[in-house]
Amino acid sequence: MGGISSSIPTQTKFFPLEILINENTYRISISDFDRTAPDTVLLNFTKNVLQTFKEIERTINKTKQLQLMPAERDHYLIKLAKWGRRAYQEFFNEDAQQATVQYSKLMPFAPIFVSKLIPFPWEVLYEGE
Repeated sequence: MGGISSSIPTQTKFFPLEILINENTYRISISDFDRTAPDTVLLNFTKNVLQTFKEIERTINKTKQLQLMPAERDHYLIKLAKWGRRAYQEFFNEDAQQATVQYSKLMPFAPIFVSKLIPFPWEVLYEGE
């Protein structure tokens, strides 16, 4: 019998990947990983992300236009990506980072983060460069 085996189960569009954040661990699909960043670190990242959104709001209010100029848009996207990347590196240990990369290849959309413990804007979490 031939075929390819993977330790990562395939996901379908009917079953989105959930990342469940617990007090000391987090679960990616069926795998548990130790949390490497304490809540205080992630709360600090949350403050930085929210500060960036406040800067965007001030820029929009100042120009009285919802559309940002390309240079402004790029500036804020880079800033949000920076905070998202730093949070990703702090939050996920090396094994979990490898698992998220493998899962992202299987998923046509972003994972769903489930956390009642950490108020972090998970949508900005970014594993890219």
